[in-house]
Amino acid sequence: MIRIIFLLFLFYCSNASFSQAVKVDLNWSQTHLHEDEGSIYPLRFIENQGIDNGLPYFFSKTKTNSTQQKVVISGIVTEQIPSSDLSYYKGSFVTVSEDFLIEASVADESGRAFVVIHAVPVRMRNGIYERIVQFSYQLSPYVSFTQKDFVQNSAMKSGSGTWYKISVAKDGIYKIDKAFLESCGINTTGLNPAHIHIYGNGDGLLPEKNNIP
Repeated sequence: MIRIIFLLFLFYCSNASFSQAVKVDLNWSQTHLHEDEGSIYPLRFIENQGIDNGLPYFFSKTKTNSTQQKVVISGIVTEQIPSSDLSYYKGSFVTVSEDFLIEASVADESGRAFVVIHAVPVRMRNGIYERIVQFSYQLSPYVSFTQKDFVQNSAMKSGSGTWYKISVAKDGIYKIDKAFLESCGINTTGLNPAHIHIYGNGDGLLPEKNNIP
């Protein structure tokens, strides 16, 4: 009986730890006209939002009560992009990802906590162009009961390759390209990009996709 009560208690706590879901509607009501070689291509984007690098984006910043939370995105509702907009996307002006790119986190600004969501809510999968019309998010506190999993052998062990330590002065997006490598004194002749690996301090090998935590 004690075991059953304990399991029920854990189940209750795991569900109660999430805040109430916040539903967000994306209203695709504004139009951008893109001109290329004398032709004009219409593009719908989200009301009170805009276009970045040729693609519609969504951005929101909402005050919350604590930074010790994570944002969980759920309930994504999509629709096919209307044929009136497809001439823009198929005109090779932009590259549309196969997945929606959504970044959601709780940020600290001058001691105040905000839920920050940035998304590129369009995708092209299996030849079909889609866009997000609605999604939900919930806040869940950071809770960790796991211990650090130490590997038996370091990735930097002898014979594992040549290692370089790169520092950055501030948060941002940085590009590691041929020019950068050569500026560090690295000979790029015959260098196979598949043999270059980037590791984060304490987190191991970093993912190639920038929409993966």
